[in-house]
Amino acid sequence: MNVTMRRITLEDVPEVTELIHKTIRISNSKDYSPDLVEAMVQAHSPEFIQRRMGWTHFYVALDGEMIIGCGAIAPFFDGEIESSLFTIFVLPEYQGHGVGRTIIQTLENDEYFLRALRIEIPASITGVPFYLKMGYTYKNGIKEPDGEHIVRMEKRRGNYIKWLRSKVGHGKVILTFAGGCIFNEKGEVLLQRRGDSNKWGFPGGALEIGETPQTAAVREAKEETGLDVEVGRVIGVYNDLDIRYPSGDRAQSVVIAFELKAVGGELFCDQEETLELRYFSKDEKPELFTKSHEDLWKDIFEQ
Repeated sequence: MNVTMRRITLEDVPEVTELIHKTIRISNSKDYSPDLVEAMVQAHSPEFIQRRMGWTHFYVALDGEMIIGCGAIAPFFDGEIESSLFTIFVLPEYQGHGVGRTIIQTLENDEYFLRALRIEIPASITGVPFYLKMGYTYKNGIKEPDGEHIVRMEKRRGNYIKWLRSKVGHGKVILTFAGGCIFNEKGEVLLQRRGDSNKWGFPGGALEIGETPQTAAVREAKEETGLDVEVGRVIGVYNDLDIRYPSGDRAQSVVIAFELKAVGGELFCDQEETLELRYFSKDEKPELFTKSHEDLWKDIFEQ
């Protein structure tokens, strides 16, 4: 099948509306009640499609002259570094033939995608398996639909701090970090010897755009230690008013430290961010990276 893509026109609106209604009634009916299906159909009116055309880059997929699918992309709440995909539908008789993949590829070549650090999809329950195949994951690990019967999914493309530094250079910025304490059966705590300073610290790192502290703590633990962790209680919130990194970057930090429980994975050092991993007892305190790490050590061992 030779699928072609182009931007939607006003003349396309009736055909696109009919396509969406048919797809919702057939494809989404297995995951939503009849009342919800009809509510979704009514929400996707011709007027709705025209309004969405005004603030998105809206595309249609064609087989010859026939419109067989559609999809749109726009900035996420008018932001420059986040975008969102919308209104992705493929006629039921064309599903499973690569049309959806072609639509996603088109959207991912759009300027709104290419400039973004994070892309969100308000996915229907029906669409989740497809988006997983396309490399999207559950936002903040939440797999259940929200109050709007939508599963929030996302794809990350960039590093927030790198983007921020491209704007401000080495100047002082306020950053939020999350991490925590992983204990072994002896009550010893896991520390990493950092690649940027050669000093020891608790696993953790800066939040990315659209990320909760808990999700950041889980991600950073995996990246820096190789361990899969579950997030427990908040041990404390700490700050450093003036961190000076070896790179010359300066920051004021807010650090949220959790108790973390290892539930899988194996210890691993990437020899870049993490040069060494080791469990330390209360009496083996090494030289720690910053004041916030010192304060966290005191709270877990000296109070």
